[in-house]
Amino acid sequence: MDLHTGLPENALKKFIISNTPGAVFEDLIIMPVRVSEDTDAAPGDIRAFNIKTGKLEWTFHTIPYPDEFGYETFPKDAYKNEEI
Repeated sequence: MDLHTGLPENALKKFIISNTPGAVFEDLIIMPVRVSEDTDAAPGDIRAFNIKTGKLEWTFHTIPYPDEFGYETFPKDAYKNEEI
């Protein structure tokens, strides 16, 4: 399983690892990640993968996307993670 799966195009080559094992719930493994602390870091989204197929099942965006709860509390387009 590649921890870059499901991340935006601009994060596919950025640093991302998991220092701790994921939590298993039914057929899912929910993966915590560690990312760089720089302003251009990959998103620290929490994702769940199917343990039988490896398919990405869902993503919790730690910086909300438009139409997600809390989007209005972040700067516009913060979810794009484009360094200024």
